[in-house]
Amino acid sequence: MGNKIISRAVIFDLVQIAAAFAGIVSKMLLATDNIWGWILAIIGYVLVAIYNLFYVQLKILAVVVIGLAFLCIYGLVKWLGQTEGIQILDWVIVITTILFSIWLSIVESKNKAPLWRISLFVAFTTFLAWITLGMKINIMGWSTLLVSHALLCFIYANKKSWAFVVMQVISFGIAVWKLYDLLV
Repeated sequence: MGNKIISRAVIFDLVQIAAAFAGIVSKMLLATDNIWGWILAIIGYVLVAIYNLFYVQLKILAVVVIGLAFLCIYGLVKWLGQTEGIQILDWVIVITTILFSIWLSIVESKNKAPLWRISLFVAFTTFLAWITLGMKINIMGWSTLLVSHALLCFIYANKKSWAFVVMQVISFGIAVWKLYDLLV
């Protein structure tokens, strides 16, 4: 029985490390306008969802992360189409995101733990970041991603998911660098 627990922990440590690596590299590639950043973000988010759902039991965050994977697919499609600005479908996605955040807050309001409130804000800021990055509204996208990474660092530190904490810190730095690059 003890070997099963160790094996499960080792497997999820590897999932966490792979997800963190994909997340860091995706941000680096996106900061340099490389298409592979979107693909690695999708892979990374799927791995994060698996980790959150099956290991640390953050079910709501796992659902949010799956939504982020789909938003990255949408962002990739928009990015490939080289369309800039907001289209009708973008408004539908933004409104759906807001409604999802409201629903999430109602469902999780029964939870007494403070992490649900932070998870709700993470969901909204991260959704907004990926939507705006896909639309090439870069300053808003990288700014909201910056906020999201700071909050996620706190959440994962509370769950002692250290590879994800490192990923958030490095991603925060990449977002700062990209914002500096955009503003200067």
